[in-house]
Amino acid sequence: MPEMSEVTQSLPLPAGGATSANQATEITSLATIATNSGTQATAANQTTGNTSLSTIATNIPAKGQATKANSTPVTMASDQGDMFTRKTVLSTVSTPSIASSATALNANSSRRYFYIMNLGTNPLFVQLGSSCSTTVFSKILKACAVANDGSGGDLAEDQWQGAVTIAGTSPSYVCWETT
Repeated sequence: MPEMSEVTQSLPLPAGGATSANQATEITSLATIATNSGTQATAANQTTGNTSLSTIATNIPAKGQATKANSTPVTMASDQGDMFTRKTVLSTVSTPSIASSATALNANSSRRYFYIMNLGTNPLFVQLGSSCSTTVFSKILKACAVANDGSGGDLAEDQWQGAVTIAGTSPSYVCWETT
């Protein structure tokens, strides 16, 4: 069997590799940082820092202040839009009544809002559109525990102006709209 001899070969380091010259540069950089950092970290300095942070923390008010005087002032950006909601007077509110017909509301291009609540003891299927059924619907409103007890599911909508139809077993609901 032939003898194996040990072969030693020296390969160059990759660019930026750890050489004694690079290491000396890093040590100098760290020494400069330590010199420029000013005060050394000591237990006394740590205690002072903790006290300062504690003071800051106690001066930051909690969310949802009880008084305006204890709130943190805020400056709004100059390009901030209107932040106040304008109240809109609703001109007409339909009279709510208990109903069971398949069409809860006809299409109404003046509608701004509608509300429907299930008053029956069976689920109420609601379709935003025509031809609601127990297989074609937009939402199911849960049944009341007892008829007309107000625990049934409800739906409030402020975008839909089309017809609202319903389906279900012995449907009973209250519905109204504003224009």
